[in-house]
Amino acid sequence: MLHRLLIENYRSLRSVSIELVQLTVITGPNGSGKSNRYQALGLRQAAANGRFKQALLEEGGMPSALWAGPRRKGPARMRLALTLDDLSYELIAGLAPSTRTGMSSVTICTIV
Repeated sequence: MLHRLLIENYRSLRSVSIELVQLTVITGPNGSGKSNRYQALGLRQAAANGRFKQALLEEGGMPSALWAGPRRKGPARMRLALTLDDLSYELIAGLAPSTRTGMSSVTICTIV
C-alpha cells in the first residue's frame, strides 16, 4: 500500500507531502493543485513502468512539468518520492544550467 507521497517543484506545487491511508480524499478550490497531485502520481507510475520519457513528453516536456513560479538560481529540478509498505522510491528530474552553447541539457536521475 502507498503510505506517503512527496512532490517538490512540480507544476504549481512547490512542496507537498501527503500521508495516505486506505482511502484518501483530496478536496479544495479550483486552482489549488488537486489535479497536479494526481498527475505527479501518474508521472511517478510511468517512471516505474519505464515510460517516464513518453509521459513527460505528453505533459509538454520538462519546462512544462517544472515549478511554474519564480525560479531560484541553479538547476531546476522536480522531486517525486513515495513510500510503500517496505520500499521507498525517489525520482529527481530537471534541466541542467545552460551550457556555453546556450542550450539546456536534460538531467534525469532515479534513486531507489
